[in-house]
Amino acid sequence: MTKGTGAAAKADMLYLEKLDFERRMAVEREIEKQWDLVKAAPKPKKGQESVEQPEPQPYCVLPSIGFDESDSFVYFGTPVGIKVYSIATGEFIRVIGKVESTERFLQLALYQGKPQKST
Repeated sequence: MTKGTGAAAKADMLYLEKLDFERRMAVEREIEKQWDLVKAAPKPKKGQESVEQPEPQPYCVLPSIGFDESDSFVYFGTPVGIKVYSIATGEFIRVIGKVESTERFLQLALYQGKPQKST
């Protein structure tokens, strides 16, 4: 995880090399194409049972946004990684998964419980 306090540290968290940025933007364009296909898919007409739908694609899932248990933080996936913002202070806290240049986080879940010890 990357964590910073000053403006320079926050800018560092979001910085990407040009090649990495272009690769992530190419993935983003591919995701948008898949969403456009799903939105443009024919809908059944009144009285019609079903209409042949296009094959589901790996990026058809819509991105999620979540809140922590205390509703103090909001987290969501971006091309850079998972961003975490503080709702109380209105400031950017950290980026999780920035080093994962081959992954694009769309659906997120946050476990905040205490793990049980197995004996």
